[in-house]
Amino acid sequence: MKTVIIDGLSVNSAKDVHLQLAKELDFGPYYGKNYDALWDMLTGEERPFIIIWKNASVSRQKMQFDFNQFISLFEKLVVYDANANFSNCFSFFVEE
Repeated sequence: MKTVIIDGLSVNSAKDVHLQLAKELDFGPYYGKNYDALWDMLTGEERPFIIIWKNASVSRQKMQFDFNQFISLFEKLVVYDANANFSNCFSFFVEE
């Protein structure tokens, strides 16, 4: 199972998060580094996989709107997987 850890102490912007996810999940050179492209990549990612966002309170403060956008997208992906009745699903955890 793939686990991606995003550390709020190490990311300062949405671009940083997109770059980390692209690297760790091997999105390839044509990844668009935006929320629509991220959705496309994550819905096609082999399950199960987990994203853990550590020091989320730091990211929330630094990134504000963008942090909420990522969390909303991850929540949407959880619902997508549940509705698809996947036996192995995406999950994410936010650690303040």
